[in-house]
Amino acid sequence: MEAAQLHSEVNPSSGFVGNQYVMDLRTRGQGWPADGTSPWSGLSGAAVFCDCYLTGVVASDRQHSDHSRLNVVPS
Repeated sequence: MEAAQLHSEVNPSSGFVGNQYVMDLRTRGQGWPADGTSPWSGLSGAAVFCDCYLTGVVASDRQHSDHSRLNVVPS
């Protein structure tokens, strides 16, 4: 499987209460897998960089977001 660099925007105020960031993706997951899982399955733990700074790690696909937002645990 080939690596990909996704462009997104991290919104540090969204998800603040749960001690997470919300990352809005400019590229959505490509379709729904046949088994009904997230197209971002397997992405948990991936590093999130803002410029050259490690900002956090991906935690999960955000519910009710049509796979266009991810929860990120701050580093």
